[in-house]
Amino acid sequence: MTISDDDVRLVAEQAGVDLETARRALEEAKGDIAEAILRLRGSP
Repeated sequence: MTISDDDVRLVAEQAGVDLETARRALEEAKGDIAEAILRLRGSP
């Protein structure tokens, strides 16, 4: 799975986290941007 730097930046900006945390969340969400953001925001 390839995660682009643009996706990482988007998740970081939307969730208010650093790039490393955003990349890790994207990896855990298998590249799903919306899922990664929701996880980082703590939504159920």
